[in-house]
Amino acid sequence: KKIELLAFNNKTKIIKTYVPEKIKSYIENTFSKEIDYFQKKFSFKIEIISDADLILPEYKIELFNKSKKFIDKFENLKHIDNRKNNKEIKKISLNLKLSKKNQKKEKISGKKTKPKTLWVRRKKAS
Repeated sequence: KKIELLAFNNKTKIIKTYVPEKIKSYIENTFSKEIDYFQKKFSFKIEIISDADLILPEYKIELFNKSKKFIDKFENLKHIDNRKNNKEIKKISLNLKLSKKNQKKEKISGKKTKPKTLWVRRKKAS
């Protein structure tokens, strides 16, 4: 269904889909007639390629035009989340580096800086 929906965008004629091996065999066994009908009726070329690196819910869909020029890419991959986590780890490590630099500055100057007070609770007037 996802392939069919994406096929009608941006003059797409060639669709390459990367899925796990189990999904490829399932699609070929159960939907081969539907895919052939879809390809003939709308003159699309759909390639389903098995990728051993992908696990069950993951997929990649690449869209190309008639002259095999890349149009767009859609993917649902777990390692994208890992990249986000890596960015967070880099931010944390940068913060640690900055705090170490501040500690070195304090040692050099010999004075400890007090943290700034953001707010103060005032007593009620009687």
